[in-house]
Amino acid sequence: TTLAKIGNHPIGDIMTKTPLTIRAYYTIQDSLLVMQSKKVGALPVIDDNGILKGILSTRDLLRAFVSVMNIDEPGTLLCIVVKDQKGQMKKIVDIIAEENISLGSVLVARHWDSDKRAIFPYLLTNNVIGVKKKLLAIGFELIDPMQWHLDQLPKTEC
Repeated sequence: TTLAKIGNHPIGDIMTKTPLTIRAYYTIQDSLLVMQSKKVGALPVIDDNGILKGILSTRDLLRAFVSVMNIDEPGTLLCIVVKDQKGQMKKIVDIIAEENISLGSVLVARHWDSDKRAIFPYLLTNNVIGVKKKLLAIGFELIDPMQWHLDQLPKTEC
């Protein structure tokens, strides 16, 4: 086991002398991108003087993301594929408002296809049939967000 291999070595011989760190002013996005690119699950947070202020984990970032996106309230995430042109978001928001539904948050994937983008509104309701029908009626494409995510995962042999 790993513990058996390192058990007789001083901690100073094993630990990284200058670990990767992030600054206290980093945004959620900055921190997520560093963790993803470096393939780490937690990072020490330091101030401008190099003093440790805490440890930020992917769990902390997930909690912050849930809070910022307001997805801790019951609701439904839609994925709407639209042409990459002005006015598309207004059409979507108008339909949501017509149905008297509150909007929790919106994410936009700007680089979907060459001439399209995906809009992910989080609607604070589970009754989205009316919204879906109206979106389809004006020519928008709807995709199940979870199925889309599963389709993006690497394929493995069984």
